[in-house]
Amino acid sequence: MATTIDDKISLFTKVIFEKLENEYNEKKQRLIERYEAEKSAIEAKLKKKLEERISDASRDANVKKDHMVSKAKAEAHFEVLRKREELLERLYDEIREKIRHFLDTPEYLEFLKDALIRVTSRFPRDEKVYYILTPEDFRKHEQEIRSFLQSLKPEGEFEVVIGDSNMLGGVIARSQSGRIEVDLSFETLLRENRARLAQLLFSQLGLEV
Repeated sequence: MATTIDDKISLFTKVIFEKLENEYNEKKQRLIERYEAEKSAIEAKLKKKLEERISDASRDANVKKDHMVSKAKAEAHFEVLRKREELLERLYDEIREKIRHFLDTPEYLEFLKDALIRVTSRFPRDEKVYYILTPEDFRKHEQEIRSFLQSLKPEGEFEVVIGDSNMLGGVIARSQSGRIEVDLSFETLLRENRARLAQLLFSQLGLEV
């Protein structure tokens, strides 16, 4: 059977179309594979960025949380210190009040005489000493104190002077040269024993000093 021109054209066309279809399918497949690869790469990149942002946000949140916890602890610590200081000041006020009551008792004068003996023993015999009393003690006990001091030092080697009411009571003795000073005032005794008073107070309350 003879092949006609139409048959040849039809066959040629069929071959061409098959070839074009194959090339199209190959290109299409490559495009799909490249698209899928790029899609996977973009998804992986986005996932990594998302994980990094979540990690950064988590880290920032932890830092912020730690900062808030640390700040709360510091504030609580300072509040405890403030409360302890308030308790200690309240104790000091109560002690000062008891001292003021003690100043009006006969026992206080005996205490004052004992304090005069103790401070006088710290000075050389021939050193002139100034005995400083509160205005209240000077007003109430000046003559008795002068008389008592004459049994401790010769006339002319001592002088009784008025000090500050903030002393609360007791006596401060100072040499004429100013090189020696012995402070047995109540206020100084309280201040020097502040740490011990705090320890006693807080141990009674079951707190750390």
